[in-house]
Amino acid sequence: MRKIFTILLGALLLVGCADKKEKVRIACIGDSITEGYGLKCQSQSSYPYKLNQMLGDNYIVQNCGRSATTLQKQGDYSYWTVCDFMNALQLQPNIVVIALGTNDTKTYNWNQERFKKDYQNLIDTIQSIPSKPQIILVKPVPAFETKWTINDSTLVNGVNPVIDELQVQYKLHVIDMHDAFLGEAENFIDSIHPNEIAVYKMAEMVYKEIKNIEK
Repeated sequence: MRKIFTILLGALLLVGCADKKEKVRIACIGDSITEGYGLKCQSQSSYPYKLNQMLGDNYIVQNCGRSATTLQKQGDYSYWTVCDFMNALQLQPNIVVIALGTNDTKTYNWNQERFKKDYQNLIDTIQSIPSKPQIILVKPVPAFETKWTINDSTLVNGVNPVIDELQVQYKLHVIDMHDAFLGEAENFIDSIHPNEIAVYKMAEMVYKEIKNIEK
């Protein structure tokens, strides 16, 4: 009887420890593509939501996307000015996914030198928070047509080369969503924003990278 009691007590202690285990916190920084623009129900269709479903109960994935935002501080609607950025920092995340740059390609926003400097500042800011998160940089999905002056040429020749440089400089993880979605224009609502099929694929790509980090 005493042996059975000891086994039961040990099991209860293990359960208690599992309950107290801190969840992995993930902040998904981005623009309308992260927020879920154009999807039937953003709160349950965006890639961060799908990512949380894939990862399970031991993770908290917070959608910190805000439509129309730029990475550049001097963009027409800078991510640095929105509450979603503060929410991302206050989460004290263990992992941060940065998927910005699409709105920076607008002709009246784009400045490659400024883009690189502000991206460095963003990385430095995130690395300075107490939780010391792992950072994943995302090369934005293609712009299959020029809309609102968002254009794929600037993504290919401006945004993505900067991300490559920063990957080397900071030794960070990178997900190339640009090349991954080439040839999938039919899965983008307006040639810019992903539909449910593309969103699921985005979530899968981030899921795989997170699991690689955790190995």
